[in-house]
Amino acid sequence: MRAQQTDRIARQGVALAMRAFEAMGFAFREQHESDYGIDAHVELIEGDRPTGRLLGVQVKAGPSYLSEQTGNNYVFRANAKHVDYWINHALPALVCLADLDHDVVYWQLIDSDTAESTGANYRVMVPKDQVIDDQSLPALRDILTMVVPQDRYTLSKTNDVSHGTAKRYSFKAVLNGTFSKADIASIVRQITTEGAGRRYYRSHLVKRRWGDSDAQVVWTFIYPSMDDHANNNPVCRGLWINPSLPQDARACSH
Repeated sequence: MRAQQTDRIARQGVALAMRAFEAMGFAFREQHESDYGIDAHVELIEGDRPTGRLLGVQVKAGPSYLSEQTGNNYVFRANAKHVDYWINHALPALVCLADLDHDVVYWQLIDSDTAESTGANYRVMVPKDQVIDDQSLPALRDILTMVVPQDRYTLSKTNDVSHGTAKRYSFKAVLNGTFSKADIASIVRQITTEGAGRRYYRSHLVKRRWGDSDAQVVWTFIYPSMDDHANNNPVCRGLWINPSLPQDARACSH
């Protein structure tokens, strides 16, 4: 069996993007599941502390993605289905064009301002001076997901719902005020990230089974008010599953 040339080029592009982001101080987490349009999540690390501020990254590599140019821009073309996915994604989404010959990665945010309709499809201008390097760090910091102060929501309930094949936590939180969809998405990410690292056990048997390990499954339920909490009427439900967890140990609902 011979590897496809396009597959090898794609892998090289992701590897180049990983090196570029990690050199800037980001954690680069490749998404190994089916490709729905996001190749990796990147998280800003400050010192040795993860910030919880994230971007979604789609990497395109190969000469064809750098062949169309206008002025000081590369022209990236995409279909409406992918553009709609990126614009409505919970994370700000970047398209990254990897120039393998020169070890350079160009980037552009995909949003309603940068994605220009051409009728059936879209085009996005990717500036040649917008490179994944330290000079772009201030601009990238401005578009990272926000961190919502913890006093703006109340973690009302924590449940350990682990079983023999997975350490699982469930969290319920009540909002203290009015929030946008992006705010709520940030709260879910924060609770998930912090909650997975908690050390809470419902019994000595569960503690003995899972010890000092992180949770592998985290459910998050967000309620707009205490009344909604009392009536079990969440405005948002989140489910995170560690990608390394075997399929037969994964949870579908809670």
